[in-house]
Amino acid sequence: MASAATAAAFSHTSASSSYCGAHSSPVGLFSILTNNLRLASILVLGGFLLGAPTVVELALNGFVLGSTVSQLQAVPMVFVAGVLPHGVLELAGEIVAGSIGLRFARTELNLIRNRDAEMSMKPFAVNAGVAILLVSVAASIETFVTPALLSGLCR
Repeated sequence: MASAATAAAFSHTSASSSYCGAHSSPVGLFSILTNNLRLASILVLGGFLLGAPTVVELALNGFVLGSTVSQLQAVPMVFVAGVLPHGVLELAGEIVAGSIGLRFARTELNLIRNRDAEMSMKPFAVNAGVAILLVSVAASIETFVTPALLSGLCR
């Protein structure tokens, strides 16, 4: 969830820092979207390894978000402009993807324990679609809206 804008704000805490020259591009959208979808895939597919990769990735993302928030306490408007607009949707998408992965892990554990492991594909497909939509919209906001909001702080 740590974006280029967040990384810039993370290491610089004044409004005249490197995020003042931030700009958006289709290449940036592709890069951010690829990263978001990669993480969502890890969260979902990690369920097939008893959920361990899913839990680790969710914990690491929580750590990065917490570290970012703590570093941006001195400049709360950078957090509001640079993280919140896309971060809420991105985090929600990651949570949905993680829930899919943990559901897979639960089904797998039920199979190992010789318990009923029936799983309907319809909720999986709906949740996967929701996760993809959320991280895609978040990537668009991070690419095209966040730089404008951050550059507004430089005036």
